[in-house]
Amino acid sequence: MYNSLELIQSKSTFQIQKYGASIMFQSRDFQNSVVKELNACWQDITAVMMDYHEHEQLKEQIKILEQFSWNIAKFTALLPHLPEHIVVFPPKEEMSKQSNVFYFELMKECARKSSQFNYLKQIH
Repeated sequence: MYNSLELIQSKSTFQIQKYGASIMFQSRDFQNSVVKELNACWQDITAVMMDYHEHEQLKEQIKILEQFSWNIAKFTALLPHLPEHIVVFPPKEEMSKQSNVFYFELMKECARKSSQFNYLKQIH
């Protein structure tokens, strides 16, 4: 179940936002009632996204996510060097693989948020 912030910041919302931007930029010289309404709606979506998570809040989220990702990467890199006498489950090789996959998911999310922030900054 998503909360409202997750929904507003979701990939679906961002995709719709980018789609609307494409419509707006391509329809500058062409206007009909549907295009006009789509453009107005797109501008409202952008305004709500900006209002819901102000620049500073989104920048802080990106900073925290980057810091968290760095620590996951460091943890993952150190796992193979864990002394043999320390027994953990799952084995360190398996945990290293899982942590690595998680790290790449974090990096994708970090890139998505950074891209979203930069895009919103440009159009607002």
